[in-house]
Amino acid sequence: MPSTKKISLKEWLAHIEGTELPMMSGVLQELNSLTSNTDTRVDQLSEVILKDAVLTSQVLKIANSVFYNPGKTPLNTISRAVVVIGFTGLYTILVSALMTDQLVKDNPKPALIDSLGRAFHGAVQAKNLAHQLSDSEREEIFVAALLFNIGELALLGCDREDVDALCSALESSNESRTKTTQQVLGIELKQLSRMLVKQWELGDLLQSSLSFSGNPDFKVRSVVLGDRVSQQMELGWDSEPMNKTITVIAKHLNTDRDNALEQVQEWSKEASDVARSFGINSTNRARTTNPDTDATANTKAQQQSSLQLHILRDLAAMVFEGASINSIFQILVEGIHRAIEMDQVAIAVLNPKNSQLHAKYIVGENTESWRESFDFPTRTASANPLAFCMLKNQVVAVNIPEYQNASVLPNPGFKRIFSDNPVMLGPLLAGKKPFGVICATRPTQVTDDNWQSFHHFVNQANLCLSFLIQRAR
Repeated sequence: MPSTKKISLKEWLAHIEGTELPMMSGVLQELNSLTSNTDTRVDQLSEVILKDAVLTSQVLKIANSVFYNPGKTPLNTISRAVVVIGFTGLYTILVSALMTDQLVKDNPKPALIDSLGRAFHGAVQAKNLAHQLSDSEREEIFVAALLFNIGELALLGCDREDVDALCSALESSNESRTKTTQQVLGIELKQLSRMLVKQWELGDLLQSSLSFSGNPDFKVRSVVLGDRVSQQMELGWDSEPMNKTITVIAKHLNTDRDNALEQVQEWSKEASDVARSFGINSTNRARTTNPDTDATANTKAQQQSSLQLHILRDLAAMVFEGASINSIFQILVEGIHRAIEMDQVAIAVLNPKNSQLHAKYIVGENTESWRESFDFPTRTASANPLAFCMLKNQVVAVNIPEYQNASVLPNPGFKRIFSDNPVMLGPLLAGKKPFGVICATRPTQVTDDNWQSFHHFVNQANLCLSFLIQRAR
């Protein structure tokens, strides 16, 4: 996009939001809203992640890294990752993965890779500078430091000729990035960051950190000092600016200067490992290849079969570990969604009067209204396909001619939810009593492998329910 004149900060903000990073702004706001609400459920965070298959894969890859999962417990589902790593930990991974995924395109600018490397470095330093705080507070600090220079990151991710000119100037200039940007584009980077943070509602800690002026707040100081270390790294450990920063850090940590320097240097190595795990390598400025696009010897069918096996094992492991029924059912719907590639999956459970089936566990696109509208009566098996499935205790196919029972007819209420798409329904029993129905659908035809795999998940779900009932006695 050619540019012949300098544009204002407001124009840059509109361009970034409308053209360059529209998805990032929306998802970051949604995530911040979820994590700042104490009533948010694990499944709500999982639903946000599962909307994007590439993001799901990236999050799971990072969740299995040594930094986030030192116990090396295999994590095959987002739901299990929440249980093992924790809600705030997974939020940190998700924000980091989203940022790299959205900013780093096919041929990222070297200046952008360098900036991302500094962002991860500052985030790790800031998190460690607050080691005495709670895990949730440290994760909050990590995210704030990671996004501290969001204006610079968003700017360098723009596909514009004036940004290319800025990158060339940054490569050749001895001036600071702030001063060089002011000279080339006529804007102030920190002001752009403040505007993006306010517009995207990225949290009070980040806003306070960007307005830092000697504020004594410990978390704010951790964010600012972490960023300062990352910015001064290129000057060397013996540089005057870094010496001053280490002195301040020593006071911040209530330790001597030599120990503070040793700690920061150790955290610097850790930061490099974390950045590499997200595909950011500032040393050679190359982004590592996404594992999902690597050539592999496995076929797609083999990969799906392996994923299905791992998720079924996760289900069994969760039961024996004493997980709640909510966690188990969330893994179940996620497993069917990903391993069988069903676009929309739900578990509908009976109400206390055993008169209605209502969707409780849901995953997939265009399911936002299901929690209110997915409601089916169960007075007789002929009431609707879900009632037939549960009362007859049969796995049922609808709009799948090879497996459909002639007695199962979709009524208007059923069509309102599923249209004419293929649907698989599986009964859930609590002992010998009807409990609910697993529902899975997609627009494309269901194969024999899909049908058999769905049976496996239904059987495993009922084994889990049976075990939970026995354990409760």
